[in-house]
Amino acid sequence: MHFHYLSRLCHKTAAAFFLLATGFAAHAQVTLKADGPGNTYQLIESKGFGIESPDCRHTSFGPHVTEIFDNTLGKNVFVFHSHPVDDDDRCTNEDRTRMEIKGGSGSPADMQHTQGQTAYYRWKFKLDAGFIPSGRFTHIFQIKAIEGDAGAPLITITPRAGSPEKMQIIHSSGSGSGGLGTVTEVNLAPFKGTWVEAYVKYKSGEGSAGTFEITLKRLSDGATLLSYTNNSLDMWRTGADYNRPKWGVYRGKDPVLRTEQVLFNDFCITESSASLCPSDIGQPNQPPTVAITAPANGATFSAPANITLSANAADTDGSITKVEFFNGAQKLGEATASPYNYAWNNVAAGTYSLTAKATDNQGATTTSAAVGITVTGPPSCVPVSASADDGNIPANVLDNNLATRWSASGDGQWIQFCLSDTLPVNGVQVAFYKGDIRTSTFDVLTGLDGITWSTAAAGVTSSGSSLNLQLFSFTQRDAKFVRIVGHGNSQDLWNSYTEVKINTSSSSTTFSPTHDAYVRDGSNAAITHGTTDPTLLITKLSPSGQLNNAREAYLTFNIASAGSAINSAVLKVYGKIDGASVPSVPVAVYPVANTTWTESTITWNNKPAAGATALATQTVTNAAYAYYSWDITAYVQSEVAAGRSTISVAMKSLQAHDPRIFWNSKEATANHPQLEVSTAPAINATGTTLSKISTDKTGNTASAAILEYFPNPFREKCQINIHLQEAGQTQLTLFDMQGKPRETLLKGHLPAGKHQAMLNGSNIAAGVYSLQLIHNGKISIKKIIKL
Repeated sequence: MHFHYLSRLCHKTAAAFFLLATGFAAHAQVTLKADGPGNTYQLIESKGFGIESPDCRHTSFGPHVTEIFDNTLGKNVFVFHSHPVDDDDRCTNEDRTRMEIKGGSGSPADMQHTQGQTAYYRWKFKLDAGFIPSGRFTHIFQIKAIEGDAGAPLITITPRAGSPEKMQIIHSSGSGSGGLGTVTEVNLAPFKGTWVEAYVKYKSGEGSAGTFEITLKRLSDGATLLSYTNNSLDMWRTGADYNRPKWGVYRGKDPVLRTEQVLFNDFCITESSASLCPSDIGQPNQPPTVAITAPANGATFSAPANITLSANAADTDGSITKVEFFNGAQKLGEATASPYNYAWNNVAAGTYSLTAKATDNQGATTTSAAVGITVTGPPSCVPVSASADDGNIPANVLDNNLATRWSASGDGQWIQFCLSDTLPVNGVQVAFYKGDIRTSTFDVLTGLDGITWSTAAAGVTSSGSSLNLQLFSFTQRDAKFVRIVGHGNSQDLWNSYTEVKINTSSSSTTFSPTHDAYVRDGSNAAITHGTTDPTLLITKLSPSGQLNNAREAYLTFNIASAGSAINSAVLKVYGKIDGASVPSVPVAVYPVANTTWTESTITWNNKPAAGATALATQTVTNAAYAYYSWDITAYVQSEVAAGRSTISVAMKSLQAHDPRIFWNSKEATANHPQLEVSTAPAINATGTTLSKISTDKTGNTASAAILEYFPNPFREKCQINIHLQEAGQTQLTLFDMQGKPRETLLKGHLPAGKHQAMLNGSNIAAGVYSLQLIHNGKISIKKIIKL
């Protein structure tokens, strides 16, 4: 049998009852409202109600109280389900069905009305438009006694079959005399298909000491459908402990019955005052509240912007039907369910005033406070610009000439590059003015729009020993803009760079050893195992007392073809521990400065000295053969930066072990040692690979276009000649030193040959400018001076 906890608690000890009762003693009222689909029984029981259900008989249906959203009330409500055949009365009575919630021994004190106490109830219910009452009985509300003469209920609200059907209020005094039976009745029809608010006030008194009052009003217009008051009515049973309420569908089985769904909600019970359970009828609708939560007031975006508008909205006496988003008077969109969001995409540059308007289920509206945002135009994609300069302009770092430079004094001065498109960027190459006698410190920032930046590398310091380009790598990220923020140098606050290149998407090259061999100590120290045992490399650190068995492996790689822009270098060797007695051994890789040894001559006696500090360590196991990897990037980068392209390393076991570790050499049939080197091409500020740009005899950086102009400096006019070796899309633009375009002199698809443009000096102020020529994606930049 399926009983919920209040049914079971009726039989618990007095001590348990005392604990439960006092646990609720401080409550001045008890309320129960649906909160949405979920564990409805748990919600009901959490408020102190017991549940009498037919679940034990009709298990396939599941809980007989559920929750749905009701559009009329604008909120969730309870649905009490009653099935005329499959349900019964808690697996005890087959001639009736019961689905009720009730007060009882585990309820709060305000649901247990002892003799002399006055109780106030208010709730809402709705019978279906096609509701059919039983010819026997159909109770949707009861007041019942607990203990003593607790048979029939004191009061019931009963829809009754007949012609016409009736809504009855029935009084019973139990086994004694004085029961009045039906005290009032009205036609049932006005109750069907509409929400009704019920109000009950009664005093638990015996004989003439009791009182009872009931009013049933239609919620839509406040019309009173039924009203009854009796100030001298027997409302107590001999020997009772207290009275308690019950709500639900309790009906005698009848062939005319159908499956019913009776709706209930907004239960309120108190013994203090009717004002604690106020009526919703005649109360003015409370408007909703609404506030924009995103974007923040004063936020700035870059066009074309994608902006998510978000708002919080609530309604204390109903529900939110929609939230609309506006820019000024222009409606942008709306959301009809929480979370209230709207995606506003491709927003053009401008200043906007955003509001959100919430509408509740009764049509009341509230508009939020305005939020102001700014969408700025996208910055022009100038190849290079800077925060300041001393006459050594930013364009100098892109002219492939180490004799020119950009310079600006002060912590935080920056030089910025715009690529032709959003590209994967993983480093910068910078050559420094006086870079062989002082170090320079800087940060590298990247961004997608030239407005919002993220730090790719912070506190980077140059070597202080070279005038050539130095590579500074960082974790690859997508970027269109790259900014280098200078923090001065080791002598002063000047930031001076002679060339800058941006490194993008890496490519990988796998190198095989030029030489590899192992060596062995003791009596084997003179053997050249590179020739006697060429297919193997072996490492082993002999256990104490074991002689002639230590082994080390040596490898050399020539990576000259990789160039100087090394992103990563990983040594990979294929092997395993040859035996089961030792499960794992750490193996380290060490630098070897001497790169002149060969596999046909190296022995333990003449092996080159290895560095004292390991470059990397890897744990090798006795599982199946596999490639093991050691990251030796920093070592390879330092060797390449020093002009050395031959890399030599030694492999050594770090833990004494008896089984040897076998590795494949380059002479093995497969799975040879590898040095995997990742490199990145350097690009200029338009994304063109610098390795594809040649320098002509005039110093212009163009493979298919030559830019010439005279006079320079000029006062009135400057004639510009362009020689195109091939047809293509061409644009010639004049920029000022703040990186702003001043004039487009040529633009379009031009044929091969000579083209001419004239720069009119009367249109610009005196100063230093740059001419930018883009032809078929390749760029030339030259300085020009207006006097």
